[in-house]
Order: sequence, then C-alpha cells, then structure tokens
Amino acid sequence: PEELTFVYTAKRCDESFNAQDDRCEDFGNGPGSSAIIECRNLNLNVLTVNSVIVGDKISVPLNSNPLTNSISCTITSNNVVSQTLIMDTTALSLKDTFGSFRLERCD
Repeated sequence: PEELTFVYTAKRCDESFNAQDDRCEDFGNGPGSSAIIECRNLNLNVLTVNSVIVGDKISVPLNSNPLTNSISCTITSNNVVSQTLIMDTTALSLKDTFGSFRLERCD
C-alpha cells in the first residue's frame, strides 16, 4: 500500500484485535485521550508525527517501499511514552485494531 489511515482510539494493547502477532506494549496507565504519535520504518526514518485526540485520523505514508513492510509507532501521553507497537503492513485487514490504532483505510 501507498498509505495507511488509522483512527486513534486510546485503547490498551490487550484490546487489540487482528490476525497478526503484533508487538504492542503499554506503559503506566496506557494511552491518554490526547497523545503524540510517531511512526518509523525499518531504518528508523520518521514516517509521520501527529498530535491527536481520540477519534482523530493518522495517515502513515508507506510509498510501497520495502522498508515500510513493518512500522513501529510510539504513543506519548502527558510527555511519557504510554504505548509502543510494531505491525506488519503487508498483512492488514480493515478495522483491525493494534493497541490505540484502528485501521480505516489502506490506499
């Protein structure tokens, strides 16, 4: 895919629902209702940084680059990392949830 669009839900890792063996870890109280999202590719290049509240959409550009076959995202709430997740972008289904992310579009 060229781009993935997620909705920020502020859900914890144990609420994930997807067919992947995704790697998700909560810290402290988990994600808050507002957060900073940063996603990176396999080379750790930043793909996107967004300030969000629950319900906001996050677009992650992949540009069909093999380095984006897996992405890692860090969610920071109240200046503290509250969740990290790593997902395989080659095996996604719409409405899959990965911790605080729900996949809405895959373009």
